[in-house]
Amino acid sequence: MSCHTNGLTAIHWAICLVIGASSLLINVLLKSVPESICPSMGDEDPKDVLEYMNEYKALRRNRDLSNSQRFIQNKEGSFK
Repeated sequence: MSCHTNGLTAIHWAICLVIGASSLLINVLLKSVPESICPSMGDEDPKDVLEYMNEYKALRRNRDLSNSQRFIQNKEGSFK
């Protein structure tokens, strides 16, 4: 494609409209999918949510500790 001195040509306008309309068509297709096919959000067991949150906190704690250890080692010059 090239630039036209007077702006977009009719073909370029058509290409833009087709690209824009494609998002509307995809939206219609996605909305026609029944909810039984897609998993629903928010139906998790509260015990599972608590377990995952505890695992996440443990991972964050380990990451924070490892970062602080790297900082201390770098500061001392023993680890570069």
